[in-house]
Amino acid sequence: MFKHFLVFLSLTCFLLFGTTKLNAQYNWDYGFTIGGASYLGDIGGQEDEAQAWLLDLKIEQTRLGLGVFARRKINDNFFVRADINYNRIAGADSLSTNPARVGRNLSFTNNIIGFDVKGEYVFLQNFDVGSTGSYSTNMNAYVGLGIGIMYHNPKAKIGGVTYALQPLALEGVSYNLLQPRFPVSLGINYTLKRSYRIGFEVGYMFTLTDYLDDLSGNYIDTTGFSPI
Repeated sequence: MFKHFLVFLSLTCFLLFGTTKLNAQYNWDYGFTIGGASYLGDIGGQEDEAQAWLLDLKIEQTRLGLGVFARRKINDNFFVRADINYNRIAGADSLSTNPARVGRNLSFTNNIIGFDVKGEYVFLQNFDVGSTGSYSTNMNAYVGLGIGIMYHNPKAKIGGVTYALQPLALEGVSYNLLQPRFPVSLGINYTLKRSYRIGFEVGYMFTLTDYLDDLSGNYIDTTGFSPI
């Protein structure tokens, strides 16, 4: 099963929350995002086996997300956006309601640095929010789809010491820490005084790796391994 994670903005649901400043021609905007990220995979989750959907989300495992972006207006309905972002995801079997997973007691954290390029289609616009006649506040609701690349490095802690898991090859697999990903997003933003924009976005990151948490199949025989 491929692993996925959610990004929120206020920052990106978590939430992407951002503020941007527009240039004089209104064709470019740029700014920052701040929010959080959550993971959907084999560690933690609810009573049943892990599911890649929102009801399997563990809110207490939400971690920080930060980013910067630039967006180019093609026309009133289409934008192209580039993001550089950092998201931290985590999971812990100890938080599961599945007794087997609680007994397994696996956990991980993963700091993910990514670069994405997305197309954004505006499906709903209001050029005069509040119908004031001043046209100083407008609203866009949009969907986004893109492609990106990320660097990830799952880790776990034992005895107060944090270890990178990929070099240990606990399943006998040497996976790549550099991976493609495919962001999908849904958002809304408001442009204020024709100069600043603030928005909220929920993003879903599809990946082609099953090792965001260093877990995919079965651990190999640990005979001959180090104590760690």
